[in-house]
Amino acid sequence: MKGPSSAGSWPGSGHAPGFHVPVCLVGAMLTGACGTGTDGGVLQTVLPDPALPRISVADVSVVEGDSGTGLMVFGLDLSSAVDEPVTVSYSTADVSASAGADYAAVSGIVGFAPGETTAQITVQVMGDTSAENDESLRLNLAGPQNAVIAGAYATGLILDDDLPAAAVAGFDNRP
Repeated sequence: MKGPSSAGSWPGSGHAPGFHVPVCLVGAMLTGACGTGTDGGVLQTVLPDPALPRISVADVSVVEGDSGTGLMVFGLDLSSAVDEPVTVSYSTADVSASAGADYAAVSGIVGFAPGETTAQITVQVMGDTSAENDESLRLNLAGPQNAVIAGAYATGLILDDDLPAAAVAGFDNRP
């Protein structure tokens, strides 16, 4: 190697993380924390990358209501607290529910401040009086920073609370 260099773990080298790996520098002057000399030999310690925390999001359900809007709150968990901010992008997607009619589509970036392990994403659900099947949407996660995603999405279930109109047929109670 020529010039300044740093050694990390070498994929396929057969050396497990945390082992010492001999590095030979030809024609280089070693200075600083590694020592001083021109012999070109140095012992490099290869350490594993610290494990990144995992972001998970849970499925959620909410009763739709007859009017106005309700809130569907997705809870996000970080597997461990860290000393740096963690962010992840999110967006909703239709499954059987329709954005604009059943819920308000959302997208953005949610963050965990250093030391925090929980966050929330809120989706507005639109109430109606139509008897229909329960409907669902997905909350997708992507592009994490300083973390990895444990599950790429969660399902939001909108529970219908409307009864179908009853059909009344003629009733004769004569004996």
